[in-house]
Amino acid sequence: MRKETVLDVTGLLTRGTDLGQVCPSSQQPVIEEDRPLSQRAAARIGGVNFLFVTLDQFRGDCLSAAGHPVVRTPNLDRLATEGVRLARHYSQAAPCSPGRACLYTGTYQLNNRVVANGTPLDARFDNLAHAARRAGFAPTLFGYTDQSIDPRDASGPDDPRLSSYEGVLPGFDVGLELTGNEQRAWIDRLRELGYPAPADADEALALESERPVEHGVSAFLTDALIDWVERQRG
Repeated sequence: MRKETVLDVTGLLTRGTDLGQVCPSSQQPVIEEDRPLSQRAAARIGGVNFLFVTLDQFRGDCLSAAGHPVVRTPNLDRLATEGVRLARHYSQAAPCSPGRACLYTGTYQLNNRVVANGTPLDARFDNLAHAARRAGFAPTLFGYTDQSIDPRDASGPDDPRLSSYEGVLPGFDVGLELTGNEQRAWIDRLRELGYPAPADADEALALESERPVEHGVSAFLTDALIDWVERQRG
């Protein structure tokens, strides 16, 4: 029987799985013993997929649903209208890697100690991808998680992952990675659509405003996800 599929996971974190904690005596991160969900809990989430979307460098008030006088975000507004918008939910950190480390592990920055892009995330912390697998899901990444490898997991001093902060959070399968050279798939797609070939992903992003939204990187990523979900359904 194939597992249910999920793009990142957040909803099942409320199903009784605690994330990594810090031992008060040693101040070392520890991971709670893996345990499967109860039959009752598993039945509640059976057949359900969870979509977990993260945005970097996005001010909380930059939503038209939050009353911004200029910015218009109709799709996010619809999510807010049909669901719940937490008006006082604060990120632990502004940079990409630290903010995501807090979100993925459910810990404060002072506990996980990821203070900048490139700071390694201690592999002993539990995270939402591991929690998802314990619940029988297949957590799959589309985009990037920007987490540096724990040096203890490196193959040696020449391991190229030690030189990048764009690593994949442990526990995730990769559906489509959009980091560094991995963005070539999107650039190739722009060429197929007849746009001048950008030199790299930074140039491609800089020209986003000159293309219709359906040809943007967000649409490219969304289309890839939808295609993948359809393939999982067979």
